[in-house]
Order: sequence, then C-alpha cells, then structure tokens
Amino acid sequence: MKFLFILLGTFLTTGASFGQDMVWPEDRATAELKVALYSDELAVENYRSSADNLYWLLINAPNLHLSIYQNGAKIYENLALAEIDITQKNIYLDSLMMIYDLRMKYFNDSINVMNRKSYSAYKHFSKQKEKYPWLLTQYDETIEVAGNRTLTSNLPAYMNVIKLNKMSFDELTLDDVFVRYEKITSILDYKSEIGEDVTRIKDFVDKILTETIPEGIDCNFVTETMAPKYHENPQDLVMAKRIFGFMLKGKCIDNPLFIEVAKEIQRQEPTYGIGYKLIGKKCFSQKDYECAESYFSQAVELASSNEEKVEVYIDLGKLMAVQGKKVGSRNYYRKVLEMDAGNKGAFEGIGSLYYNSAPDCAEEKSKVDDRLVYIAAYNMYKRADNTTMMQASKEQFPSVEELFNQDLQKGSTMTVGCWINEVVTLQTRD
Repeated sequence: MKFLFILLGTFLTTGASFGQDMVWPEDRATAELKVALYSDELAVENYRSSADNLYWLLINAPNLHLSIYQNGAKIYENLALAEIDITQKNIYLDSLMMIYDLRMKYFNDSINVMNRKSYSAYKHFSKQKEKYPWLLTQYDETIEVAGNRTLTSNLPAYMNVIKLNKMSFDELTLDDVFVRYEKITSILDYKSEIGEDVTRIKDFVDKILTETIPEGIDCNFVTETMAPKYHENPQDLVMAKRIFGFMLKGKCIDNPLFIEVAKEIQRQEPTYGIGYKLIGKKCFSQKDYECAESYFSQAVELASSNEEKVEVYIDLGKLMAVQGKKVGSRNYYRKVLEMDAGNKGAFEGIGSLYYNSAPDCAEEKSKVDDRLVYIAAYNMYKRADNTTMMQASKEQFPSVEELFNQDLQKGSTMTVGCWINEVVTLQTRD
C-alpha cells in the first residue's frame, strides 16, 4: 500500500505536465486516483484489479486519453488468456472488443484499430462456431474501412472466416464467397505491386477458396462463375491472371478460355514462357500457323538467353517446314547453329528438309543427280547422330552402276540442285 501512495504521489507531482494531454472529467480528483490505481495494478500484472479501476474511467472519462484504451486492450487480453471458464472468458473478450470500439469512437484511427480488433477477434473466436457470423461481419467491415491498408495477416484469416461460415451454416452463396475472395486478392495484388512478397499468402488464400467450395474450382466453375465477369471487362488483367491460375491448377488448358486469358496476359505483360511455351506451341499443335509464328517471333525478342532463342528457332524451323517453306526453315536451323554449332536438333531438322525434298527436286534426267539430295541428308543426319535416318538415306544413294553409266567417280564432288544448292561428295549405296 505504501508503494501505491508513493506511485500516486509521483503521478500527482508530475500530473501538471501530463495533464496537458488529458481531458479530465468534472471529478478530476477521482479520475487521477483511478489512473494511478489502474496503472499501478497493471505494472504488477494484477489485471483484474486494474480492470476494476479502468472501468470507472471508461464510464466517467471515456475521452480522457488514448492510453486508457491501449492499456485496456492489454488488460482484457491477459484476463481472457488466463481465464479457464469459457463464459467468463467470453465476457472478457466482449470487453476487449468494446475497448476497440470505444477507442475508435473517441480517438478515431479506425483503419489501425479495425485491423487490430479483427486480428484479436480471429485469434480468440475462430474456434467458436456461434461467433462465426459476427467474425464475418467484423472482417467485412474491416476490409471496407481499411481497403489496401488491411494488415496482410488479416487476409488469410478473413478467407478462413469465409470458409468457416460457408461450411458451418451454408448461408453464403458462391457469389457471396467469390465477391469477398476478389476483395482479398485485389488487396494482395496491390501489396505485391508495392513490393511486398505475398506469394505464399496468395497460394494459401487460393487453397482455402478451393476448400470453401465443395465442388472445387474446376473448369465448369471457372467458365460459369468467373468467365462472365471477365467478359464484362476483357482487359481486366487481375481477373485474367486469376482465371489463368485456377485453370492451370485445374488442368483446364484445353479450354478455349484458358488460351483467351493467356493471350490477354501476354498482350499486357508479355513474357517468354507464356508467349512461347504456352500460346505459341498451342497454336502450332492446332495448326494455327499464323498465330504460332506471331508468338514464336515475339518470344525471340523476349528470350533472356541464347538457350531460349535456340528453343524458339528450332520450333520456327519446324513451323516453316510444315508449311513447305524450306528455305525459311533452313535459315532458322542455321541461326541455331550460329549460336550452338553442335546442336543435333538443327542438323536433324535440315536433314529432314533435304530427305523430304527428294520427290520435289527430282528432275528425272539423271538418277545420280536426283539422288544427291540423299547424300546431303545423310551428312546432316550423321551430325545429328540419327543412325536410323542415316541408314534410310544411304539406301537411296546412287549405285556403283549408276555412277559408272554417267562416267562419275566415287569421292568426287557435285552440287545438289533445286533449292538446296549444297556441295556433296559422291558415295554409293553398295
């Protein structure tokens, strides 16, 4: 008790300066005493007694000073944590929530306090089913007030509260769930844009969403629920990325919507991977050669290394080949060899161009001349280590008799005509 009055005396002697920040009630003497008493009890962690003295201040001097709410939160938080009886614990927690509300009423700072209140409420009430609807309302209000300034830690908590309500009461429609999910992801997108790493939190929020919707985020859900909103504004990059992510996870890559949103993402934020490996290759497989060439060409410009450029040039070579553009195809393969002199894929590509050109290049005037193309093909296949096609090419070489009939010698050189225009050394198949 002696310690209490020493502390009170110290408080009162310094009260003149401290009081300048205080809004004292008419009964200032009692208020000063209550401040000293609750502070003294708080200092020795006697939270119950501290709360009793604080209560008088909350009723009679609610705008006294911000500190009574800052300390009040600490007091009731510790009382709740120490309490075993659930009924009494909830009384303390209700008082804690009231502390936050009063703080906002008298000292504003709603964004900060709403964030704190929601975080505290989730920590204490997330396992009390009867509190789920209230928690959902609390988070709805917090997101409305704080917007992009919502604490990052509150976002996965909010998504989990949505899940708890949906699974416990099933009063939320899919649209109710998704509207809230979009608000969460929009805030996460903003935080990512300003440099905060929220990748893991985004993944966690998406995981909770899939758990919230029993039927899952499948292709039908995306096309029926998300696509209509996207088509209202096809330039919505955030929505496009969201659809893209869900369809990729759901293995919906054959759905036309998947390529549609991929193209929009590529238009606004072009990348090598999406443009080349996803859109370009998909167009190629669907024989949309104009589309494939467009995205392959763009990928060359976006490539960050020679290895990536080589990948694209190989496919551009194949693309030209299937369209019968042999010279263009060989030019791309030669670009590959300029960057990677031993690239077997390029040599095999040129070998196939030569081998398959034999019927088109044959003039049927000289069997030897018509078969030179196979020697050229053989040379390319050899550098590609393709023994199967080496043998197939060799079987089409001119015979010893054919060379003899044209007075030609094995080992001499000749030029392959047609579009190939390449010098080869005469060889025979026998």
